[in-house]
Amino acid sequence: YNRGLSLAKLGHYEDAIAAYDAALRIKSNLQNAFYHKGLTLAQLDRHEEAIVAYDASLAIKPGLYDELYNKSLSLHQLGRYKEAVAGYDAAIAIQSDNPQALCNKGHSLFRLGRFNQAIAIYDAALALQSDLHDALYSKGVALSNLGRYQKAIAAYDATLAIQPDDYKALYRKGLALHKLGRDQEALAFFNAALAINPDLHRGLQS
Repeated sequence: YNRGLSLAKLGHYEDAIAAYDAALRIKSNLQNAFYHKGLTLAQLDRHEEAIVAYDASLAIKPGLYDELYNKSLSLHQLGRYKEAVAGYDAAIAIQSDNPQALCNKGHSLFRLGRFNQAIAIYDAALALQSDLHDALYSKGVALSNLGRYQKAIAAYDATLAIQPDDYKALYRKGLALHKLGRDQEALAFFNAALAINPDLHRGLQS
């Protein structure tokens, strides 16, 4: 098990998984081995297998925050957004003061098209950590999707106050300004975004 931890830290993920499996052959109820195997599988984008490992850990010891949280991350990556929301809810019920868990729940709600709910969750995350860049940016996108462009611009401005070179926030602020008919201002933000990343169109999904 400890060998697996060291191998994972070195980025030798396949070898780490083999080490965890060896430990589990010796002691089949080694809960931490299942958990860290899940984390390592997730690093390899093997999320279905990661979920199996997290479930095995939870079968040994139910109600573990880290397993529930990381299982939800994998569910989101697989597009299983409703299950991810339920998983985040279970994790948040155990530890309600983690802004990133709230933010990630917001992302799953966003993917379900439940933008108003996502905004409320982003606000809850921001109440715990006002400079949470991820929540501010995603709140802006959700507001834009609802046609609330002035409020979206305020969210993008808050995002850019934290990270001025966030080309996605610059670009999306430009889009919001364009929707409001403020095309001269929009052009300046489009140009600023392109100056940072000429290939920005490849990374704008949110």
